[in-house]
This record gives sequence, structure tokens and C-alpha cells, in this order.
Amino acid sequence: MDGYVNVDKVVLPTVDHICDLSEPWPFDDDSSEEIQAHHVFEHLDHDHAFSESTRVLESAGELIITLPIGINAMADPTHRWEWIWDSPEYITGARHWDADMQLDLIGREVTIHSHLPGILKIPFHAMLRTLRFIYSDGRWLFDIPFTSGEFRVRFRKR
Repeated sequence: MDGYVNVDKVVLPTVDHICDLSEPWPFDDDSSEEIQAHHVFEHLDHDHAFSESTRVLESAGELIITLPIGINAMADPTHRWEWIWDSPEYITGARHWDADMQLDLIGREVTIHSHLPGILKIPFHAMLRTLRFIYSDGRWLFDIPFTSGEFRVRFRKR
């Protein structure tokens, strides 16, 4: 994608920069207006990843994280941290030792997919739409059996 630097630990055709994100990131302080991490942070120590993101982001820059949830999150043994709806608050200061992260939570959303077979998916998704309308999105979405999906979280650097 134009304007972005695609980073990975391994050589792939779409990778612009090879580096291990579990080490100090090879980017200058305050050098990026946006970081998009799709299915990355669940493989890293989250304190290190957030610290490096905050260091690299410009003031008012955005960090967008997309993480697997449900069955997909449990399927990979390299996933290091289980994310739930409340996780962003812990990162941005609910725990006293994270108060210096300099990130404000500005949004989150959940996408859920059913692993029920065949026609059973139809009533499941109808029920899910109704529940989301009544209760809005929240922690309850992470506890639905037979599902997987993604959790997308947006932060802004102070």
C-alpha cells in the first residue's frame, strides 16, 4: 500500500522492511502519523509493543490494532496475550504502571463469524444482530461459543 512500510520478520513479496518487532523497532522517535498492526500484537509482548508504538508515533498519531478473537485466537500457540473488550482500558492507564503509555482509546469494534454448520448460521446471525442492537457491542461478544472474528482497537497518542 502506498505510503506505508510493510514490516515482517520473514522475507515475503509484500514486505518492505525485515525486522523482529520483539526487539527495539528500527524507526525514529515521532516518525509515523499512523501504525496499523493487523494480527501482529498478539505475537508480541504487549508492554514492549505499546511502548515502541508510542515512541514511534507522532503527537496525535493513531495506532490501529486488529487482533483475532474466539476460536482463531486460541488456534495459534504463538499468541501471547488474550484480548478482551476491556483490554484497551488496562493498556491506557487502568493499571497504574501503564499510565505513561500516552495513548487514548478512541474506538473499538468486533467482527464475529459463526463456525456453526450450514443452515444453523442463519438464525445465529439473526440472533447476534438483535443482541447487538439491544446491548450494543461489549465484552459479551468475546464469550459466544462456536465463533471467531477480529477485535479492532484505535488509539491516539497524546
